Amino acid sequence: MSKQSLQFPNFFFETFQGTIFTNNSLEKCYCVVFILVSLFSKKDQHRIWLYKDLYDDVCRNEPSLTNRLKFVALCSDTPSSIKKLKGEVFDFFPILSIPDKKLFEQVGALRTFSFFNIKASEPARKTFLLDPNRVILWTWESEELPPMDSLIHLLSTTP
Repeated sequence: MSKQSLQFPNFFFETFQGTIFTNNSLEKCYCVVFILVSLFSKKDQHRIWLYKDLYDDVCRNEPSLTNRLKFVALCSDTPSSIKKLKGEVFDFFPILSIPDKKLFEQVGALRTFSFFNIKASEPARKTFLLDPNRVILWTWESEELPPMDSLIHLLSTTP
């Protein structure tokens, strides 16, 4: 977990439902942005459920945050490929499609690797807490979810 004060890039991305998600979608809200490698991965599908549980726990323990907090998932899958996936797992949060991976690179969440001497890249699983002006307040670098108590504390100590 690390404290940040950088501006998160502008939001103007398509969701898997075909709607456009912009900065206005986050107006007056704190936002937990979590990055998934691919929605086709069982690990990432499971992570969506974990984030849903985290959101429910935060709102249950601190009801005043219910209207001040949003969760958003980012992935590099295309909207057309995501539409092929069925299930309620995708109804909890906006899932933004970023197939060109530029945003991941801008926020330091792009992992490069070699596979049979071919360079490739994929998003790194990170979590960001943004204030209503899209300033990054905290970054969780690991694949672990932010602890509920830490998230509540951070949100309750910021205006």
